[in-house]
Parts: sequence; C-alpha cells; structure tokens
Amino acid sequence: EWAWSGRGGQKKISWYYRYDQKLFEKEDREEKIGNQNLDCVFTYIEAHYKEAISLKVLADIAHFSPTYLSRMFHQETGCTLCSYINKKRIENAKRLLLQSEQSIQEIAIDCGFINISHFNRVFKKFAKSKKMPSQ
Repeated sequence: EWAWSGRGGQKKISWYYRYDQKLFEKEDREEKIGNQNLDCVFTYIEAHYKEAISLKVLADIAHFSPTYLSRMFHQETGCTLCSYINKKRIENAKRLLLQSEQSIQEIAIDCGFINISHFNRVFKKFAKSKKMPSQ
C-alpha cells in the first residue's frame, strides 16, 4: 500500500521508486547496446552473405558469447541466425535467377552455398517452391 505512516515509510517508497527507475534505465541501456550490437551483425551478414559465416565471428563482432548472440538474435527476429543467413542468400539467388544469365550452379556458389544440392534444399524450404530451380 502507498499509505505509509511516518517519515520512514515515505523514504522507503522513495527508495523503491528510485531503485525501480534505475533498474528500468539499466534495462533500456542494455537493450540499446544489444540493438547496436545486433545492427553490426546485420551489417556484417549483408556484406558477407556470399562467404561462410561462423557464429564465432558474429559473436566476436557483437561482443557477445555465441550462446547469448543466438538467443538474443532469435528473440529479436523470431528466427535463427542460420535461417536468417539462408533467407538472405535465397533472396539474392532469386533476384539473380530472374535477372542474370548465370547458371544455377554459379548463382548457388555466388550466393554462398557450398554446392547445388544444398542450394536446392534451402531454396525449396525458403522459396516455398515444390519445383527445384534446376528443373
């Protein structure tokens, strides 16, 4: 209850209020730092999606442990890092399939896939297509 009698009661309420404020400010500050660190991860993925990207490298960029980065990334985006990177690769592959004269294998390799079968498997999953690009 807020109806405390005497001066000690008001001091307690005031102390609890200040403690709550500091706690919320700390959480806001941590969230901003976390978002800035995740922004670095998104930027890195955008620039390097054509290459092999390891969780360790992303964690180092974000200044997080790999476990914490995975958890925070999933919390913020609703998907895993691997899924996000694969979506990014497939988006670019779809664009190249429509706009370039490259072979499917060249596009797969250019978009960071190890081989054509991996590309086909991921393409089917993310492009919502029952038909493989090579068919």
